[in-house]
Amino acid sequence: MPKKYVLVEWPESQMLMEHNRFNECVLGQDIDGHVEVGSSAYFVPEDLHNEIFNLDNIDNSFLIS
Repeated sequence: MPKKYVLVEWPESQMLMEHNRFNECVLGQDIDGHVEVGSSAYFVPEDLHNEIFNLDNIDNSFLIS
């Protein structure tokens, strides 16, 4: 099964740089056809993105239903 990646742009990409799995991230500008992404944008493995940016821990109490 192919690995899924999520685009993370600056300033959030700074959170990736100190992670021990940062070497798995791919600089967006290094991929042909992706020059429109910012100079500090990275494609991050989906599981790593979920680990760092765990959306389940965000307080949603302010959301209007």
